[in-house]
Amino acid sequence: MNESNPKTTIVVGICIGVLLATVGYTFVLRHQANEAEATRIAEQLEAEKAAIAAKGDPNAVALTPRRVTMLKLAHGLKPDHPVHIGMLEMNKALDDLSGGTMKLEIYHSGQFGGESMVLDNVKTGGLAMTKVSAANLENYNKTMGVFTLPYIFKNRPHYWAFLDSPAAKKLLLCAIPHNLRGLCYYDAGSRNLYINKKTNRAIEKPEDLKGLKIRVMGSKNMMNMISAFGGTGVPRPWGELYTDLQNGVVDGAENNPPSFLSAKHFEASSYFCLNAHLRIPDMLMVSEIAWKKLTTQQQKWLTQAANASSQFQRKLWAKESKAALDTVAKAGVKIITYTPEQLEAFAAKVRPLVETARKDNKKIDAILKDIHSAIPASN
Repeated sequence: MNESNPKTTIVVGICIGVLLATVGYTFVLRHQANEAEATRIAEQLEAEKAAIAAKGDPNAVALTPRRVTMLKLAHGLKPDHPVHIGMLEMNKALDDLSGGTMKLEIYHSGQFGGESMVLDNVKTGGLAMTKVSAANLENYNKTMGVFTLPYIFKNRPHYWAFLDSPAAKKLLLCAIPHNLRGLCYYDAGSRNLYINKKTNRAIEKPEDLKGLKIRVMGSKNMMNMISAFGGTGVPRPWGELYTDLQNGVVDGAENNPPSFLSAKHFEASSYFCLNAHLRIPDMLMVSEIAWKKLTTQQQKWLTQAANASSQFQRKLWAKESKAALDTVAKAGVKIITYTPEQLEAFAAKVRPLVETARKDNKKIDAILKDIHSAIPASN
């Protein structure tokens, strides 16, 4: 029987071990090289995507998740109100313009308090945006009192001809010293008198208001207007007006048809009088603090979206205003209309208020001239 030489066996074993080690080491090196190559290729692809994205290619894949800028907007209107619906349209436009990187978070129905409280929040940057009646900005800039002067607009076309003018655009910036910047105007229609069921008095002429308490906003001009008609203007919170009408705290109030319907004031009223004594626009305001945190591009998107929503909302307003009158009439409210001669009787009573405002404030006088100049040729 032949036996192997022990020395030979050892040498063969060493050779085999070296061979295996060499193969294994080569495999590891190749694996590491493959991983390095894969990493290099991946990094190159990401760099190429970044370069493409920088050139504006919409098909480029973003390298990092998009950061969404949320702006909180609060107001006191109900969700079915045309102004709120206009804001929803603005949110859609903003989302489209920004590619989903800017959105509005909208709170309706006074979730953050009344209009004055919300406006204070916007001033300090606690909220980004709100809707405010132009009349309430009189507290920050006296020239805004021009909108609380009665019968300065002949009709709706005249009203919008002015609001679209350069002079009105300047007024959007009237409260910047108070951290409030206007973006656009929303239609709030004509304001009209309405009388509760307890008092139940038809207003055919100004003298019919004698002795009546009419709720108005906290505006000196509006209180003086009701006094000129023969009544008493009483500032009361909008949120308390329904029960005030029911309980006879006031004999009536004044507002536009959609608000009369949306706030359900028609349930406590017997007459709605289309005397159109005022046309006060709503203004969409943004906190100057929030505005300055936006990039120039974001500011452009926000302004574009606001203007688009204004165009949408004013068309919706005309439709909803007519529908509101039809609805409250079916509910039993008597709608009083007036001839041009009857409306002139109301206007004549308050004309001295307009003339006094002209004399007392040169800026208001200048704006009234701009308003007169905006009368469309067809009028």
